[in-house]
Amino acid sequence: MDDFEDSSAYSDDHVYRWWWERRWADGPGLCWVGLNPSMGDTTGRPRPTLRKVVALAKSHGLGAVTVVNLFSWRATKPADLKRASADQDIIGARTTDVIAELSGQSPVTLAAWGAHGSLLGRGTAVAELLHRPVCLGVTAGGQPRHPLYVPAGTELRPYEPQMSAPSE
Repeated sequence: MDDFEDSSAYSDDHVYRWWWERRWADGPGLCWVGLNPSMGDTTGRPRPTLRKVVALAKSHGLGAVTVVNLFSWRATKPADLKRASADQDIIGARTTDVIAELSGQSPVTLAAWGAHGSLLGRGTAVAELLHRPVCLGVTAGGQPRHPLYVPAGTELRPYEPQMSAPSE
């Protein structure tokens, strides 16, 4: 097993996660922009998507993966996120600034939030913040594909967002 160190930043009440990083070597890392943080970082369960993205970062000679999300509100399922959007702030006060800062510091920014990025028009808004984003292909709706649903070895390509109306 590889040696690594995990670090993260949460809101005081742990309702929001601003970023999470896995570092295994010195040097720059990949900025991975997902949909929203799940609870997996605190449950100790296996994380197959993280394994895939770490392998991708290592194949590009990078020393870490830093995860940020369109929405910083922590939930296990996208349906939970959508339901909560009617009652509370699912984006989070620091989210936009953290995304822009970490993408700007990374040589590779992987847009990978999947089909639900159209929620509140957030995928389109965040895409404008990203420094030279790449993706693993796009969904039928033009959102960058989630790594879990892409075959290993899929080549990175520039992510060019399509303008779309926000969904509810």
